[in-house]
Amino acid sequence: MKPSQMVEEEHRQIGRALRLIKIIAERMEVGGEIDPKMIDDLLFFLTEFADICHLGKEEQALFPAVEKKGDEFSRDFVKALLADHRVGREHIAAMVQANKAYDRGEFSAVESLTQAMLDYVSLATRHISAENGTFLDMLDGLFADDEAEELVKRCEKIEEELPAGRIQLLEILNRVNAQLKEA
Repeated sequence: MKPSQMVEEEHRQIGRALRLIKIIAERMEVGGEIDPKMIDDLLFFLTEFADICHLGKEEQALFPAVEKKGDEFSRDFVKALLADHRVGREHIAAMVQANKAYDRGEFSAVESLTQAMLDYVSLATRHISAENGTFLDMLDGLFADDEAEELVKRCEKIEEELPAGRIQLLEILNRVNAQLKEA
């Protein structure tokens, strides 16, 4: 497996979460009640899978390798991706805080929660699109097969350190999807 294939697969799973978040936000905007636990589950997925696992692989293995081997454009592109990561984490923190207030019955938190959700979806969608184009082309073009294999191994080690396993995290998406269909 190439590093680009691994990243693309993770982007597909994160994209599933983004679609669920958007559905929830849109329902809440028109007055629909959503179980705060469902949002907590998605926030857990975003924290564990999207941040610790996926962004961890990028920040600890892939980005440093691209910065080391790439040109100035590559390094600048990685800096822009890292800036997106920081903003995305801010949106997640805002969602966590607003969902806590929503869970306490503070329905005034709905507006800030839905705004943070939609802001995150917008940012992450744009970010994934940029990575699926330019960044994945960099990964495929910069590294020989043996280097790419070593990068994948480094990424697999990061994933092995996850407190929650990949299968458990992906099951969260299936459960939330089913709950939304029932609601």
